[in-house]
Amino acid sequence: MSRSARFAVVNCISGTRLAGAPIFVFLFVDRNPAVATASMILLVIMLLTDVADGALARRWKVTSAFGYVLDGVADRSTNIALIVALTSIGALSPLLAFVLLLRDVVLYATRSLFSKWWTANQAFRGRVRFTAAAFNILVGGIAGLVCAEKLGWVMPAPWGSAIQPLLRASLWAFVVWSYALLAAQILSYGRTSDKAP
Repeated sequence: MSRSARFAVVNCISGTRLAGAPIFVFLFVDRNPAVATASMILLVIMLLTDVADGALARRWKVTSAFGYVLDGVADRSTNIALIVALTSIGALSPLLAFVLLLRDVVLYATRSLFSKWWTANQAFRGRVRFTAAAFNILVGGIAGLVCAEKLGWVMPAPWGSAIQPLLRASLWAFVVWSYALLAAQILSYGRTSDKAP
């Protein structure tokens, strides 16, 4: 396969998240259990493409500034779709949705502004990967519980007296961690750039 074809394949994989995000929202809010199941299958595919596009780009040596931006936008679209879908059915509070969305905006702006330093700073990259995984587990887990409820596999919301407060507390802890990580990143960049010749 030619280099341009490999580049196109990787970008198409990233693009599936952009195309799939609004479809996920449309399917997820439907009350039909079969449609809700389809939304969760689509979500799993979208999350798998997030792993596949970067791995293929590195393996095939077709990493690029365009792919970097496309991957970031596709990631944000998946996160936004999850937050919008869950907020629209009352599974997330509007305040929590706002701080989660703002986190994504600030994270993307930080990645864009400090891209060279960001890619060189392995410690932060590892923490951000952990944070992305935590977001997918927590917010995706809530989406999975909502879907399981629609299918009749679990009790209707609030999913018992213990689970809902635990999920809410975990999401708020996640928000605090995310913002602390971003603040540390920006401060560290400031200290590094001050020392530059």
